[in-house]
Amino acid sequence: MLFRKRQKGAILLGKAFQLTNIIRDVGGDLKRDRIYLPAEDMKKFSVKEEDILAKKMTPNLLALLSFESARAEDLYQRAFATIPKDELKKMKSALVMNAVYHKILKKLQKRTFLYLKKSFAEYF
Repeated sequence: MLFRKRQKGAILLGKAFQLTNIIRDVGGDLKRDRIYLPAEDMKKFSVKEEDILAKKMTPNLLALLSFESARAEDLYQRAFATIPKDELKKMKSALVMNAVYHKILKKLQKRTFLYLKKSFAEYF
C-alpha cells in the first residue's frame, strides 16, 4: 500500500517535472524548430504554431503557458498530497529534484514567461 502511494506520487512528480521542462524550454526548442506544447491545448487556446515560431507572445500564448503552468503546479501539489509524510524520507532524490524544478516553475511564473525569446539559460 505504501509503495503504491510512493509510486503514484513519483509518477505525478515525473509528469510535473516533464511539463516544467516543456514550459521552460519553449525558447530553446524554437531554435531547433520544435514545439513540445501539447497540440490539443494549443488548439484549445487558439495558439498558432506560426506565432510561436515567430516568438510572438500573444495573449492566447500567455494564456496557454499560464494553463500549462497551473497544470504543473497541480501535479506538484497532488504528488505531495499522495505520498505519506513519513515516506518522504525514502524519496530524497525526488525531493531534491522537486526543489529544483518547482523553483524553476515559480521563476517562470514570476517572470510571466518572458524567456520565450531566449532559452531559459540565456534569460538568467
